[in-house]
Amino acid sequence: MGMRFAIERQCSSPLQLFFLLLAIRNDIYTTLDEKVYHVQETLVGLA
Repeated sequence: MGMRFAIERQCSSPLQLFFLLLAIRNDIYTTLDEKVYHVQETLVGLA
């Protein structure tokens, strides 16, 4: 609840909110890519 309020207060325009969501999404995908890469490296190391 507190976090959502902070986000809404920070983002005065829809455009700012859009870029914030885009940044969060990119962050999630980057983290997933790193995890997948790490798993692949581990599998190659075991093989």
